Amino acid sequence: MKTGKRPESPHGAIPIDESILPLVEALNGMPGIDTVGSCGGDAEPISGGSWPLGSWYVKVRIEQNPVGWRTLEFLSWVINHDAHNGEDPSKVWLVPTSVPPYLNTPGEMLTFTIECHDDESDSAKDWSRWLTEVFADLYVPVDPVRRRIGLKGT
Repeated sequence: MKTGKRPESPHGAIPIDESILPLVEALNGMPGIDTVGSCGGDAEPISGGSWPLGSWYVKVRIEQNPVGWRTLEFLSWVINHDAHNGEDPSKVWLVPTSVPPYLNTPGEMLTFTIECHDDESDSAKDWSRWLTEVFADLYVPVDPVRRRIGLKGT
């Protein structure tokens, strides 16, 4: 499992907000997922990557292979549909994001952000526990599916 530090920057490793760390660790523990940014909310946001208190996000990059796409499919379902069963559907969403590919590396700029707005609870920690439980119970890895339908290479 990856550590609770963001990748090295010219200024050294940037610690991850304690309020969002359990969710970052849960996502990094999923196959085909790598977190690339997060914010647990700041009393005085000072930059574009800093969100106000009561809001949080975790940005992930998906491996472009069957394992990454399977995990993205699972996260899309569980966050955008299953989690909103009877709840306010405007609080937590999985959203695709990208910088302009033509100015960077086309085919490698797509990321996905799990974001929450207007939250007054400790929901990032609650989400990490819930997501870990649902993942353990309902995620279908690539290999068993390939075996079940008789494909080679499993």
